Amino acid sequence: IAGHLESAGFDEVEILDFSVPMFEITREPLFEFCRPGINPFNACGTFLNTEPDIILFNHTREFVLQGYSGTRVITFDQNVPVVDLGNGSDDVLWQDAENSIGLLWSAGSVGGNTMAFLNAQANGLLALIVVNDAMNCDQIVDDDCVPIFKTVDVTQFTSIPSDIPFMMVSRSVGELIQEEVVGGDARLQMDIDVDNTNSRDIRVVCGSIFGKEETEIILGAHHDTVYNGPGAVDDTSGTATVVEIGYQLGLLYQELGQPDHTLRICTWGGEEEGLHGSKAYVASRSDELSSQLQLYANFDMNHVDLERGASMTLFGNDAETVAQIEEVLSRFIEASPNVAQRYNISVQVKNSIIDDPDSMPYNSDHGPFVYDLPGRTGNAVVCYGSGSWEYHTFADDMSRFNEESLSVSAIIYGTHVRQLAWDGN
Repeated sequence: IAGHLESAGFDEVEILDFSVPMFEITREPLFEFCRPGINPFNACGTFLNTEPDIILFNHTREFVLQGYSGTRVITFDQNVPVVDLGNGSDDVLWQDAENSIGLLWSAGSVGGNTMAFLNAQANGLLALIVVNDAMNCDQIVDDDCVPIFKTVDVTQFTSIPSDIPFMMVSRSVGELIQEEVVGGDARLQMDIDVDNTNSRDIRVVCGSIFGKEETEIILGAHHDTVYNGPGAVDDTSGTATVVEIGYQLGLLYQELGQPDHTLRICTWGGEEEGLHGSKAYVASRSDELSSQLQLYANFDMNHVDLERGASMTLFGNDAETVAQIEEVLSRFIEASPNVAQRYNISVQVKNSIIDDPDSMPYNSDHGPFVYDLPGRTGNAVVCYGSGSWEYHTFADDMSRFNEESLSVSAIIYGTHVRQLAWDGN
């Protein structure tokens, strides 16, 4: 990324390191299921025993560790019970799961990963398994729901539990556990080793074209992906888009000279684990950004799979900016009708009342630029595409990639930035 921005002719390219709370999976996770043999003293072993039926679950396809999972080895011999927590709304079930493995069903669950992990910690669970029975069902694998990666909000914990493995399993694996472990005599075994209590460096790449004024415009995307998949759509799509915009801005710089505002292309590390890169960057420049930032544009999954629908959503929290985006969209439709007609592009104005249903969500790297600036609310625009059933799974690869869809947000937001930077608008 840094090399591309240097080749594009940016005045300065920096690779910034920030130390943030970060986990590391230190060896390949193992998760197994056993239907015992007839030897009661060696139920899941092979010595002097009728062969037990042991299933080794596939890591990334059948189970995925969740962000900041802890470490523990649980063996078949321990015969640790599994408690079905349902959707997590019954406090008594959580209490009953002390010194047990909790089985939580995601459909209709109360709270997200953060609340679930906090409950596991408060009630002394030995491990927590979330069953995916709500997302991507029958879309990637027939008759199943593939596990995805999600993180937790580390700021909600006094201390992250270091000894509670936390994973998501497919619906079929969850149903097997419910039927034969919770409702039978089958057993589970796991060997999970994650260092989740230390800090690690993540990187932010920023290229700058310096303007006549101290004011600045930043375009960004996150360059990290979930650990369990290639991340073609999330968010190689956004990273590729801002790099291409960088090349176009470099050409405009050569042709038109110094822009009115400083222009920055930045890519963020640590987004999937908690927006760590953008949060740290904003914190490191909070006073400057509060007084100088004119606009932040975020590109996260700005990809559209046309075989699964054509929707693309452009939104921002400043009515005047959104009106300008709508004007650029009209010009784009007029100039490129063959491309524009393939996409259902909507433009929306959001408010800046955090947690309001109509507010700018704090769910990607635009969040810190909107809500974390001291003394003001930042101005941001965002693009979301659609059709990525493979979100946060092993299947998010290039096989369904639609390069053309990236050009839509690149042209619309890039044109808006060009107007701000060189046309005095």
